[in-house]
Amino acid sequence: MSVYIKVNGRKLDLPLDFNVELVIENPILIQNRTPFPYTTSFDFPLTENNRKVFEHPDRVNLANRSWEYSGSVMGMSALVLYYGSLIIQEIGGKLKANFQAVDNLAKARQPMNELDLGRYEFGEADFEHRTEDFPGVGQPRYNYGLLFFEAHQNQHVFTAAPIRQSGSRETRSFDGTELFVNILFGQNNFFNAWAFIGGNDTRLKENIVPGELAIPTHTVMYPQIRLSELFKIVLDLPDEENPFLDEELSKLVLTAHYHPNFRDDIVIKWKGILVDNDYTNPSSPAEELYFNLGTFQSTVTAADVLHSAMNMFCMTLFRIQDGPTTRFQIKYNRDLINDESFQDWNSQLASRLVLSREPAQNYVYGYQEFSEKRPEIDPEFVLGTIQELLDAPVDPDTLEQVYYIQTTRQLILKKQSLYWDADPQLNKYSYEVKNHGLFGSVAKDGFDISVPMGPLQMVPSDNLQDFRNSDSPVDLFPLYQPLFSGSKDPSYKPSIMLYQGLTPNGSFGNELVDYPYLSYHNYAPTGIRMGELSLAWEGADGLIFNFHKQFKEWVERDRLRAFGNLIFTASQIKRIDARKKVLLRGKLWWIEKLTIPIGKDEVFLAQCELIEAPIPGEGQPSYSDGSVWEPGSSAPVPPTGTCYTITIDTLTFDPITDDFDIQIRRPAGSLLTQNYLLYDQFQDGDDTLIVVCSEITPVLIQGGEGVESVNGVSISVGGSCSDDGDCML
Repeated sequence: MSVYIKVNGRKLDLPLDFNVELVIENPILIQNRTPFPYTTSFDFPLTENNRKVFEHPDRVNLANRSWEYSGSVMGMSALVLYYGSLIIQEIGGKLKANFQAVDNLAKARQPMNELDLGRYEFGEADFEHRTEDFPGVGQPRYNYGLLFFEAHQNQHVFTAAPIRQSGSRETRSFDGTELFVNILFGQNNFFNAWAFIGGNDTRLKENIVPGELAIPTHTVMYPQIRLSELFKIVLDLPDEENPFLDEELSKLVLTAHYHPNFRDDIVIKWKGILVDNDYTNPSSPAEELYFNLGTFQSTVTAADVLHSAMNMFCMTLFRIQDGPTTRFQIKYNRDLINDESFQDWNSQLASRLVLSREPAQNYVYGYQEFSEKRPEIDPEFVLGTIQELLDAPVDPDTLEQVYYIQTTRQLILKKQSLYWDADPQLNKYSYEVKNHGLFGSVAKDGFDISVPMGPLQMVPSDNLQDFRNSDSPVDLFPLYQPLFSGSKDPSYKPSIMLYQGLTPNGSFGNELVDYPYLSYHNYAPTGIRMGELSLAWEGADGLIFNFHKQFKEWVERDRLRAFGNLIFTASQIKRIDARKKVLLRGKLWWIEKLTIPIGKDEVFLAQCELIEAPIPGEGQPSYSDGSVWEPGSSAPVPPTGTCYTITIDTLTFDPITDDFDIQIRRPAGSLLTQNYLLYDQFQDGDDTLIVVCSEITPVLIQGGEGVESVNGVSISVGGSCSDDGDCML
């Protein structure tokens, strides 16, 4: 068998003592990193052929130089093992090389604001048409508003639900006719059709659907891309393999909080239109108005977002090689656990399995932005919904009261302003969330899947009575919305939220009207159930119960580890699938790590590190009583046999004159009689070992008759078993 590496179709000259280790790791057991097969480094010989392939790397200054050659191939004989890259670098005055399988994660390593996430064009406009009050149908500003109106109806790969900005003044209605608007209050917020900003009559309603005065208006719009679209673009996932297109997960969006062209007069002068074009003047020519979704994004990498999302939903990213094409597949860990298919490696085992015990670990989960604990609830002060806060009383002495909201799982402090009005209906109230219901695990050390990019806070709007009791038709001011407290520079940290569509959440006089609703809850402020998924960790709709439960139970349980040697052919290496469990000596294992020494002309014994895999199904397996998993069943099989070790002293035993048969009865089987050479054998120094599981003491047979002993052969008894694999352990 001949190992080769090709670059751009040309074989390299490998050193005579070529010997590398191919390392394969299982991503399901690695936190916040996606591993890919790679080799250790080897000396790179500067033969004439290699000089030509690499354009004479010895003719340049090698100090601090490295080269990466994509389009490389590693194979054995006629079989391609991996497509990937050959990386050559100068180390200590010598050229070293190593091979890495294709990872196709270049997009994931990019900052989010450098990704091509889609371009939206609105038509040509000059200065006059960018600043006029009433654009006509088909004008760029009309098209701009229409795009966001459609986004709220779930017609695009992004939405733009309202978010409040921390530290900003809220909108106030004073005399029933004028509404003073703070344009920096937040983003995507809607107000009444006629707004007076600093005394200037500015018709904000045209930024959403021009010409329809009853349609609500807004502050500056920041599109929120759906996670399904981000995964599709970054990983080239086809729709049928994109889990974020599942019904509930399709609601997930990534918030945006920055654009380089934002300026304080964008509403007053530029009608709130935030595009990638530079600002113009009256003499500027007309130009196509447009924006790219990527322009609104942060400088965090796409990989950071992907890992946060996969940690939230207990998913693992796998690399799949189909010929020269490498693709990705995302699997729920629960599906990996419940998959009953496996790879049978018994015939490849070349040594005993050395066992150790992996102690149970804490399963560490939570959002890094929220360090809160499980709240203490006073049953006397429990409300069903956010809406009920409007009429909930405060303590007459302290003028405040903490309430637990059942549908949002929050503790919220309601505070009355210091002054008192003769008419209680005109009292002013503010709200402070004391606990967001996003508490994670108590333990902080262990198997850590905590999420750096979790949800935004959700807060009630202050002074809701102003809007409920005003005679002014204040359109669609939200009762309850997200709060962004981070920076609005390019390095902001985005958040993952659920867009629930148009939801009863807006105030119109004394009535509630539909409003674009972004939340981490699956309940509207009125108590309407919006779906099956909450981004809280705990609860029947939460992440742990619906996505993490089986994997968490496995992590929190003692498990066996196994170390041993396996023999792989080239074709077997190519078929290694980290998604599948391994059946070895009667137990199911997950591959943790494989280290396969590869020489120029042979494959050596591979070192395998395995960890006991969870049993498929909902059953609670036992890992300490010798039971084994049977394909097609989730129930452990009780042991009925006994382990026997038949030791053959090769210094005494003569295979010609001492030839013998062995008769056993396997658990739940019939009598089996066959020559000793047909049983699995293992070398232990000068001894040959045959290990069997039998319901009877093995009978040694020579000449067709049972004998008490055979020259150089002894039998010892072990523990209980269900098959030979239990005895090997």
